[in-house]
Formats: sequence, structure tokens, C-alpha cells
Amino acid sequence: MRQNLLYFILLVVLTHNSFAQQNDPFKYLNCYAKYRQTINSDSLLTMLTEGNPFHVLPHIFIPEINTKDCYYNDSLKSFLLKFLNKDTAYQYMAELAEHYGFDNHRGIQEDYIRDYLKERKQMYLLDTILKTPELFSAYFDTVFNLAVERQKTSSYQTNERLPRELTDLLAQIKWPEVYVWARQEWEEDGKREHGYCYDYLLGMHDPEVIDINNHFIDTWGQLESCEYEDSNGYINYLYRNPVYSGGGIDSWGSYYFDAFVHFLQIKTMVYHPLYFDEKSKRPYNTGLVHDYCFHNPYLKESYPVIYNISYGLFETQVNDKKYREKYKQASEDICDNIDMFIEALKPYKDYYLNEELYWKQNMPYYKKD
Repeated sequence: MRQNLLYFILLVVLTHNSFAQQNDPFKYLNCYAKYRQTINSDSLLTMLTEGNPFHVLPHIFIPEINTKDCYYNDSLKSFLLKFLNKDTAYQYMAELAEHYGFDNHRGIQEDYIRDYLKERKQMYLLDTILKTPELFSAYFDTVFNLAVERQKTSSYQTNERLPRELTDLLAQIKWPEVYVWARQEWEEDGKREHGYCYDYLLGMHDPEVIDINNHFIDTWGQLESCEYEDSNGYINYLYRNPVYSGGGIDSWGSYYFDAFVHFLQIKTMVYHPLYFDEKSKRPYNTGLVHDYCFHNPYLKESYPVIYNISYGLFETQVNDKKYREKYKQASEDICDNIDMFIEALKPYKDYYLNEELYWKQNMPYYKKD
């Protein structure tokens, strides 16, 4: 049931895919990358400047944004990059938080003014303030601004991070200033594997982070088996990495295909995601080949070996007496034919290398030929 629903969703999304108009055996790999981009840079700027941007951002679906158009909009860039300055960001964050706290309700506002006067032993002014609109407005502004400053102080004390909705958007637009910020944040976080901004740097193809990530994948691949209680984060990464979970091209771009090849060579035994019992364990790479529909009929002519491996996996159910034996053999066959998988994926990687050149060539690490 889960797989049928997944295939149906992929089919619907693919109707809007630039590759979907062709008899393309790997068109499904691009299923999330060409989501309908209905929000251009001017529209986005208008939405963000109509009120507090941190109130608007959670209601914006990033795949609907034309991030390439945003990249070249200087007004949008100037507006969004100012929030990388914590003082500016904390101001907006505090104003939003206090706005919800005061709730624009007269009774709540009166309570705050009353508390303010009590602290200063000025309760004798309350009746006059409540009866005079100008005084009420002035005192409320004072109370509100004090609350904002307290909230900002708290943010500095806890070194509060910027809203995820903001940083996710910036990481997708990929201005070089965002890369510099993300790199600094990751370094201050101890350059931890999968630490703060690690995924952003992967998406912006930081060479050091890519090397670390490849090493993490390859180290995982040396394990014979993964258990629920795994303490190194491998089980978690099995389900959260963009290659397995879908939508990875949006996150990683051309690096997605390099990572895919690394994952295809992992023979570590893992639980089947639908069963999670010992009998269902299978080599990780077989799960990728099975779940990514490499038994697509278009592969019969172009890549018959890949097709046959995948079709054999698709036909083998968990209750098959030779389930484990067939999957282990398929795992070996995948590794033996990895060059064929690389060849099949190459046009897609090349396509994205060309598509992302506009932002990558401005990165500090980029070296022109």
C-alpha cells in the first residue's frame, strides 16, 4: 500500500518534470527538483516586506520559489542578508514574539501597563493613562519596547539560532555571503559531522564537508550490520539522508549523484523499512535499487544488467525462502556493475553541474579552469 501510494505521487509530480516528456529511464530521480516554481523574486520580496518576515516565512513553501531568479534580485538580497546580522534578526524575532504575547488585545495591554506602573510605584497614573488615548499609546509603546529588549537580551544570552525557515531559504538561494556565514557557523559549532549548517554546506558543495560526508558513508559501508541501538548515528542517517528519503536533488544538486554512487556500494545489512525484523534485513544498496524503480522498462534496452538486477529484487518478497540469498547476490552484482550505474547517472549529474554553475562560480572555494 505504501509503495503504491509512493509510485502514484511520483507519477503525478513527474507530469511537471522537464525530463518526464522523454522516454527517460531515470526521470524519477528528478521528481522533486522541478517543482512548480510559482513565486518569483519580486513576489517573494513583496510578501516578506508586507509585515514581519519571520511571520511570513513559515507559510512559504521553498520548492515553489524560483531561487535562480532570487539570486539575481539585488533588492531581495539586500533585504534578506541583513538578517544574518544577529542584532537585526533578534530585533525582528523579539518583536514577533512580543506581538504574539501582547496579542493586540486591549485588556492584555492594560495589564502590562499596570505591571509596569506597579514596578515603578506609579499606580496613581493608571486612571489618567487608561482614559487618555495618547498616553495609553505612549506607555504601551514603552512597555512593548522594554519587552522586546528583554527578549533580545535573552536571545544573546542563549546564542539563539536564526529561524530555520530563514536559513533554509538562504541556503537554497546560495549567495556567497550565505556560504561564508554557514561555514563560520559550522566551524564555531566545532565542525561536527552533521552539526549546525553541515547540510547547508553540503548543498553548497563545500569541498571539506563533502569529503567528510563521503567518509561517513564509506565508514558506514564497512559495517556488517546496523542495529536499532546503533550509537554512531548510522540507522538515523539511513532514513534521513536525502538520497534515501527523496527530494535529494533539491538539497544536494549534482553532489546527489556522487553520494548515490557511494550509497550503491554499501552492503551493510539493514532492516526493511516496512517490516523492521531480523528476517527482513537486506543489504542497503539493494534497498536503493529496489525503491528507486531501476526495473523501469526503459532500462531493458539501455541498461539490461541494471534492469535485471532491479527486477529480480522487485520480484523477491520478504517471505521468499531465498530472500536473503537473492538479495545478497544482488548486492554483489550492484557493486560489480557500479561503473554501469555511474554511466547511467552521468547525464543527470552533468545536467545539474551546468544548472548550478551560476551560483557555484561565485563561491570562495571555486577554482576556474
